[in-house]
Amino acid sequence: MATIRALTTLSGATRLSTKDTISLFATFTLSAQIYSIGERLDYRVAYKAMLVPNTEMATVTVQTTLDTLDNRPVYRVMGLGKIMPEYRWFFNLEDRYDILVDTLTKRTARFESNIREGDYTFRSHYRYDWDSLKVHTWAKSRDKEPRTKSMQLTERSMDPVSLYFNLRSIDASTIKEG
Repeated sequence: MATIRALTTLSGATRLSTKDTISLFATFTLSAQIYSIGERLDYRVAYKAMLVPNTEMATVTVQTTLDTLDNRPVYRVMGLGKIMPEYRWFFNLEDRYDILVDTLTKRTARFESNIREGDYTFRSHYRYDWDSLKVHTWAKSRDKEPRTKSMQLTERSMDPVSLYFNLRSIDASTIKEG
């Protein structure tokens, strides 16, 4: 069972929650700002096994800044997950995800990942073409040759980081089980 403690800082206001992230974000209304420049979310991830006490083992930081892509303003959302230094002897993990989101449409323009988990490495780049409803991907793991492919999108397609952020704008009363 993983426990996430979230410390959210936005324009000097700080809120601490020990609730799970879906509960934390599902309370926002549809008028909530999905991306806020300067926002930084810091999480400490704990692991609890049957005979092991609740132990904080990793940190996750998510930060939003303003950037440009093809001379257009975009939000850059960077997510970085790391094992705490005292556990790196056992298992080293450093995952970084970057998304670039169009400031007008709030759609992902690019998604990039750089994953290092022990000896495993994986990098990917996704370029979203919303006019043709396609995403063009490039992926490479460790010593393998890079792979490319294109996939269909729907009007509501999202990358994993955008999905997480969009949960903040969901009206909790509209969530149905199943």
